Amino acid sequence: MEEAEVLRRLQGAGGAPRLLASSGAAARSQAMLTTFCGAHTFEDLVGVARNDQEMLHALLLLCRALQQLHRRGYVHNDLKDNNVVVRREQSDGRLHVSIIDLGLARRKGVPLFATRRDQARSWMAPELFECEPCRASMDVFSLGASCGVLGCARDNYPLLNCMAERPWPGGPPPPARHKAIKRAPQVLPAPPISPHRPSTPHSTPGCDPSSGNSPTKTELPC
Repeated sequence: MEEAEVLRRLQGAGGAPRLLASSGAAARSQAMLTTFCGAHTFEDLVGVARNDQEMLHALLLLCRALQQLHRRGYVHNDLKDNNVVVRREQSDGRLHVSIIDLGLARRKGVPLFATRRDQARSWMAPELFECEPCRASMDVFSLGASCGVLGCARDNYPLLNCMAERPWPGGPPPPARHKAIKRAPQVLPAPPISPHRPSTPHSTPGCDPSSGNSPTKTELPC
């Protein structure tokens, strides 16, 4: 079972669950026993964090956790809100972040898929489906997607909303005056469409992950 091997090698890096036991790849029914990281994910961050500062601090903790994962030589490949656990320690009241669900994690330099796929996911780097070798920048793509979803959600940052609605001292500033200039419409040619980001190399052919029975996870409190 690949995920069990990844957890065994990570040894809790990035806040990942610690592997307590696994049935092994030869078992008819695959299962593993791990520690329990928490009941709330980043989908619940608005309710867990007490203010805007704590929400931003949680994002910083996620960046650090992801860095730990990369330093161990792994790429998560499926980073999204419900794969990041956030909890508050009762002893000190601080927030802690754990990256979970490492079923798609791979070593750096190893492609996730063996043949090309068309089933793209909005939070996953498009190079993954082109069978390119896994690298840290692919997780950074997913991290940006999570930050974008969190930051654009309505009323996630109430203090910033209050600042935006606060009246200007002495009244609002006068609107800027611009001289109207009529110009003939200019039609520009459309740029070529490329499925790759500028920072990524061209894809290499080749992806079909080995299918198997989905492992059963059992979690125990730390």
